[in-house]
Amino acid sequence: MYYDRFAKLCEMNNVKPGQVSKGTGVSTATLTSWKQGKYTPKQDKLQKIADFFNVSIDFLMEKDDFVSCPNCHYVYSPFSDTDIEAHAEFHKKYEKAVSVYGHIPAEETVVKARESFINEFRDTTKTNPERIVAYESFLDYDFLLDVINSGYSLTLDRGKHDYREISTLRITYRTPEELVNAIRKAHGLTPIEDGYYESPEIIEWVQDTFDDPDMHFLHKMKLKMTPERFKKHLEFMEDSYKLENPDDDIGC
Repeated sequence: MYYDRFAKLCEMNNVKPGQVSKGTGVSTATLTSWKQGKYTPKQDKLQKIADFFNVSIDFLMEKDDFVSCPNCHYVYSPFSDTDIEAHAEFHKKYEKAVSVYGHIPAEETVVKARESFINEFRDTTKTNPERIVAYESFLDYDFLLDVINSGYSLTLDRGKHDYREISTLRITYRTPEELVNAIRKAHGLTPIEDGYYESPEIIEWVQDTFDDPDMHFLHKMKLKMTPERFKKHLEFMEDSYKLENPDDDIGC
């Protein structure tokens, strides 16, 4: 029982039963008896075999027909020609993206790391240098999430992404001006001046005047920037909006 599924996995991964035996500790005698229908490996041995092939035990036990590619993480059925072709096409896009952006973990891993680092950055018990390190790691994973959400587009601009994210370090997060400017300096951006981020009067004014602090931020930026630079800033914000709202054609 289940041996046909085992044989299919061996075929998919171009390995022989002997290699599985060495990699799992499940004896070749057990695998031979399994093939002959004389014996079905116990649950613990089936789990070792499933782990070897990076599939669920439900797949090995014929309760599920879907697998996840260990590299591009695409979920598909190896028993469907349509699924196999779709995976092959997707895998090519993934490999091209890796050649451009470097290693791209599974989306779940990226999301967890991203959240962990932004929470670490917001932890006011940590020193500024520690928070800066956490923020730089957040930028790395946030960009990878953009890559994944774009379907592994090869045209994403890391510099534009970082500018967009760093520009959000304002009154919304109550980020200290000193910390904001240290990050801006590291990325070659001009510092924010006049105590804008920490002024209680500004915070109160924003809360009383706008539901969205971004409106006040834009007003301040327009006063401080040249028309050309302010236009560029609006373009970055629009790009950000489109990434977060791909189905909305209204714009920013």
